[in-house]
Amino acid sequence: MSTASYAQRISRPIGWWGMAVFVAGEAMVFGALLVTYFHLRIRNSPWPPHGVPEPKVAVLLNPLVYMSEGLRAALTPQFPHMNLVAIYGALIAYTGLLTWAGINGFQRRVLT
Repeated sequence: MSTASYAQRISRPIGWWGMAVFVAGEAMVFGALLVTYFHLRIRNSPWPPHGVPEPKVAVLLNPLVYMSEGLRAALTPQFPHMNLVAIYGALIAYTGLLTWAGINGFQRRVLT
């Protein structure tokens, strides 16, 4: 069989173009986040802006606060951090709550 019967490839494969478009899209999202960050940072240098109360209690409803504090306590024990009992208690409570919510959502959608 001769190689003359095959058409010579003119461009790159479709998979290559798909990955190129994906990487370009991700770069655009990252660029948009950077532009937004610097725009807000230049316009409002103090945070929170004057007249807006600093969030204190609402921040504690976010489970990521406890995860980051637990990691910080493990990596830098020489610096002050939240009480470890509060961190582990909140992480266990959030794990139970989110597990319960996930199982209930699964049962509602799949088993009924």
